[in-house]
Amino acid sequence: MNNDKALVWIKLAVLLLLFGFAGAIGMGALAPWIFGIDLSSPESLSSASKLAMLTTGTAFTTAIIFLFRKFADKKPVTSMGLVDNRWFKMSLVGLGLGGLVQIIVFLSLSLIGNYKMNSLSSLPAIIYFAAAAVVAWQEETLYRAYIIENLKIYGDRFALIASAVIFVIPHFSGRGFSNPAEYISIFLFGMVVGMAYLRSHSIFLPLGFHTGFNFFEDILLKTPAEISGAGFESLSWVALGAVTLLLLTFLERYRSKF
Repeated sequence: MNNDKALVWIKLAVLLLLFGFAGAIGMGALAPWIFGIDLSSPESLSSASKLAMLTTGTAFTTAIIFLFRKFADKKPVTSMGLVDNRWFKMSLVGLGLGGLVQIIVFLSLSLIGNYKMNSLSSLPAIIYFAAAAVVAWQEETLYRAYIIENLKIYGDRFALIASAVIFVIPHFSGRGFSNPAEYISIFLFGMVVGMAYLRSHSIFLPLGFHTGFNFFEDILLKTPAEISGAGFESLSWVALGAVTLLLLTFLERYRSKF
């Protein structure tokens, strides 16, 4: 058993290295070659080009995860919560709850006068949604479906917390820890979607939640705007907590169906 536990971490380390390499090759080499994208001036890339690069990179990372699950873990890919006849309902519920977090933050900031939207983005909403969905798929297949499943050898609680901690690492920014609340928020988000995965036994609930969270954040809170005061992070925590209660209520109500 101890050997198995040590092997899990070795496999995770190897997978994370391959994951990063595959993503870089897909985005930086294959996508430009397939779609004729000129990388000489990255700041001038169109949204469509960026989405094509992101999607290609995600296709490569997904392939790495699936191959690792099948040949390194010797388990079926379907064991990662990918087969669910409730997938559409789970996705919609997650999408609504994830979006609700950002809507609560947006409305709260607007009501207290700490937020002023200067203009709406000219980008089509479908571009925002597609990018949000692709990023969510990439991160949920790795951090929830793969990492949680493998760390279950230590128990569900450990798997949940550890996956949330690992989820924070790639979100580390060049600003260091000057704003620790940012990383606490990412950790809490990882806990919520991880709990959704563990309780529903399906990738589609956290996938929908993650997509809705990112999409509405891009639409409402990342457009040209002015955000003042220190209330943003606090409101984000409150909103995430409130929606988590709704999520738990939903999971408890449908517990017999999971």
